[in-house]
Amino acid sequence: MLVASHSLTLEQARPAAGGRTVWLFRVITDKVPKGFPAGVGATPEGLKVDWEIFTQCRDSALKRFVGEPAAAPALFFVALRKKHIFDDVLPAAEQCKYLAFALISPVLDEPPLIDFIRTRTPLAARVEKLYEFNNIYSPVVELTHRDGKIEITGIIRENWRNFSGPGISRSK
Repeated sequence: MLVASHSLTLEQARPAAGGRTVWLFRVITDKVPKGFPAGVGATPEGLKVDWEIFTQCRDSALKRFVGEPAAAPALFFVALRKKHIFDDVLPAAEQCKYLAFALISPVLDEPPLIDFIRTRTPLAARVEKLYEFNNIYSPVVELTHRDGKIEITGIIRENWRNFSGPGISRSK
């Protein structure tokens, strides 16, 4: 996707695992006016940008996915916060079937979404053990449109950086 204008602002630089330095920039474009984060890390091969999250944000991929109910399941870098389910989120008869999460895009002007994980799945069991209320997590998730909702059907990595080990699981 071509952009007509852009700017980069260095937000922070800090040492990471192994003594490497990681720089966090805010990228602002004409298509994403409030910006999004772009991490640049020092590697043995030189400086590298976290290209997956960069393209997701630059292309507004999560926003596009949400607007296309027929879209195939897809992976996204997000922030998650466990949420209580009340009648304004799901009808009372449905509430025991799901865990709810506020899903926040790294794109700074996109509003949070309410997404769900089906209970009684390996993914739900694992998430119940690891994710606490009032904490914010930053996994890479698989999202699926199903039954008029957006469901989290997999947590592929528990952290945006690819050093945290295997993903949690996928629900079926």
